[in-house]
Amino acid sequence: MTATQRPLTASERALACHRAGDLAGAERAYREALVADAEDVASLGGIGVLLMQTGRPQEALAPLERAAAMAPDDAQGQVNLGSAYASNGRLPEAIQAFRRALARAPDHLHGWRNLAAALLRADRLDEAGAAIEQLIKRAPGQKEPQRLAADLAMRRRQPAEAARIYQALVGQEPGNARYRAGLAGALAAQGGFKAALPHWREAVRLSPDRAEYWNQLGNCWRALGDAENALAAQQKAVTLGPGKAGFQINLGAALYDLGRIKEAMAAFRQAVELDRSSALAWRNFGSALEMLGRNAEAAKAYREAFALEPADASGQALLLRQLLQQCDWPAAAPLLKRVAANTKAALAEGRKPEETPLAHLSRSSDEAETLAVAKAWIGQMRARIPGPAVTQAPREPDPERRLKIGYYTSDMHDHPVAHLTVGLFERHDRRAVEVAIYSHGRADESLWRQRAVAAADRFVDLQGQGQRAVAERIAADGVDILVDLNGHSSGAKMEALALRPAPIQALWLGYPGSSGADFIDYMITDITATPPEAAADYSEALLWLPHVFQPNDDRQEISPEATKRARWGLPEDGVVFASLNQGFKIEPASFALWMELLRELPKSVLWLRSPSAEMLANLRREAAAHGVAQERLVFADRPDKPVHLQRLSHIDIALDTWTYNGHTTTSDALWAGVPVIALEGGHYASRVSASVLKAIGLPELIARTPAEYRALALRYARDAAARAALRARLAANRGRFPLFDTARFARNLEAGYRAIWRRHLRGAAPASIRVIEPSGASPSAIAAAMGEAEALRQAGHRSKAIAAYRRALDLDPGYVEGQLHLAHLLRAEGALADAADRYREVVALDPSLAEGWGALAAIHAEGGPLAKHVDRCRRRAEMPVSRNPS
Repeated sequence: MTATQRPLTASERALACHRAGDLAGAERAYREALVADAEDVASLGGIGVLLMQTGRPQEALAPLERAAAMAPDDAQGQVNLGSAYASNGRLPEAIQAFRRALARAPDHLHGWRNLAAALLRADRLDEAGAAIEQLIKRAPGQKEPQRLAADLAMRRRQPAEAARIYQALVGQEPGNARYRAGLAGALAAQGGFKAALPHWREAVRLSPDRAEYWNQLGNCWRALGDAENALAAQQKAVTLGPGKAGFQINLGAALYDLGRIKEAMAAFRQAVELDRSSALAWRNFGSALEMLGRNAEAAKAYREAFALEPADASGQALLLRQLLQQCDWPAAAPLLKRVAANTKAALAEGRKPEETPLAHLSRSSDEAETLAVAKAWIGQMRARIPGPAVTQAPREPDPERRLKIGYYTSDMHDHPVAHLTVGLFERHDRRAVEVAIYSHGRADESLWRQRAVAAADRFVDLQGQGQRAVAERIAADGVDILVDLNGHSSGAKMEALALRPAPIQALWLGYPGSSGADFIDYMITDITATPPEAAADYSEALLWLPHVFQPNDDRQEISPEATKRARWGLPEDGVVFASLNQGFKIEPASFALWMELLRELPKSVLWLRSPSAEMLANLRREAAAHGVAQERLVFADRPDKPVHLQRLSHIDIALDTWTYNGHTTTSDALWAGVPVIALEGGHYASRVSASVLKAIGLPELIARTPAEYRALALRYARDAAARAALRARLAANRGRFPLFDTARFARNLEAGYRAIWRRHLRGAAPASIRVIEPSGASPSAIAAAMGEAEALRQAGHRSKAIAAYRRALDLDPGYVEGQLHLAHLLRAEGALADAADRYREVVALDPSLAEGWGALAAIHAEGGPLAKHVDRCRRRAEMPVSRNPS
């Protein structure tokens, strides 16, 4: 040290260290300076800036406020204070500080930039735009003002403008991760996920430690339907930002997409723990719990979400679903109105409703609206489809060769769909078809899973695979006809079908409605469940099977161990009514009628399933409100299926639900020898039991009005002899009628597959087809039977002619003229329901026959569950179409 040099002051040492990047040394020196002089403005400002740089914005406030107060004309001091306020979320104070700075130094670029950023964060967009204009005016060649302009465009919902600006910035500085991320976000906001993907990938390459970029890359992969890559990116985001609830939510969503529901639930639970104010976290947590069958916990999660965001349409729809499952009708009633209004508004505005297609058809028989909901859901799904359609393997264009049938399902475990289909898989004629089962749901050790694996020529477990990989596997296997057993039901994964892995794709069984998808060619159904009058409410062509659309397993075991009613809490005497359907299928109107039955028959009880304490308590409360003692409701647990089928024998009369019928529940009751009373409704879900009852030869158990339903129940409940005779008929019919003839069903389904395959090979577009079951009768026998019927008709012997036509049409159900004559005779006899069935056969076989459509219109004009289709039938009668070749 020379004689002229003096020691640096603490303030000077602090500034030197700060400039040299020695932040620890600078902080020590600043604090030393402030001990010596607490009013040292330079040290106050310096340590405030340093605290901001080291991630301590709360500590920075006090020294920066003191510095600004002591030097109010220092523009940089005001900017520093504004930055501290902004970092602490105190945006109004930040904006005031920046404005004070600019009042003193109008050309302070950092002041304008920070003011614009704060105004953007505060959603004061017009003021932000003015600030950005000032910044661009003062720094026309700089990139940061352009970035702020792009951010403003995004906030104004102008992503195309934002993308234009970011594209220019990326062109100037391709190695800037922030610009890449901005461009990716702007492209994604326009639905351009494919275009956004390379920019997100470049952003994470340039800034591999930026958790948000990994999170957004994962979201982009997920939007493109690639759950595996989405999961990898979200795992990286969570590793870099473990305390972010949003990252846990997106991690859970990727796991959910892969069918890893327990892991997804754990991620959503972590999100809830990190941010209990996140309604989205609660909703997703509830969805995972619901998928795991933990409905009571799911309902609690949905209630939390609803309390946080009561106006959110998604939260309303999810909570409503659980309230209906728990039969909490007072709480559900206002939500029903709101969800219905939300759905109509969304459709009117061209948006996807938050209500699922399955939830919609569970509450409404308006199939046209359900179709619109389904199409909206499919439209959103389209944006997630990962790339172009897959390449199908070459196929031999032989109309008679063995067909490769693929069944695509999440339900090959202890699930109703598996209960219904395993017998079919076992009975398929391997000379006619090769059977592949593509399982994308959970596995278990159940008998149904084991039987399905054993029955399939190829059983492929696809759980956890991405949708493109799934589609590529199915395409490589050369499947001719791919049958989706899910539709819009729980566990559905239709993205793979959108990639067109098979030349013909069909929907069947698991979802009682239209998919709304242009990549599903056929709906496999029957004329009762989906009558020709309703065809316009389906995006698919209809493949009408003979008798019934629903397969059944005629090898289902019924436990040989006889049990007493007392074992199940049932009285030894008195009539036992039962409805062992899921809670969401029970409605206030049907329950009220059931309570009327109990009041009419003092010793009767109603047997219900009880999946939760909440449902039990709610139904007991409702019973009390109807004047029925709670002990007259008996609640059933869930034993093994053979034991369950045996205990059903204790039921005197099964009561079907209305808007959404029992499916497997109805078949199980009939298999166990229990008659089921059903109300035929106006859409697929409410016509299933009617279809099943016709196929077992008991159409008299189908009511057309609630009053008929009540009368049927009382008649058989009061008349033990009539009830016994009915059960005897059911027992006899079980071995004679089509419902439980699994081999016969398999042949009819195979005939349907053959018909649509032949049509495909002709190059014809999908069109509705009525499958005709061959009787094996000789042409001469058929001609003789038809001749007898016609002679009786012309002789005016109406009753005898009806019987003769029935016999003749059993031999040749595809004879249109015979079906038409029988329909006319039945209508003349006043048997309108039976006549309508025959007219449906007529128009299914020949859609151009105006006479059939006109007769249906006349029948519907007199009322009934399908009266809504009267105008549609009249239009068809007036504007016949050309005959549909099959």
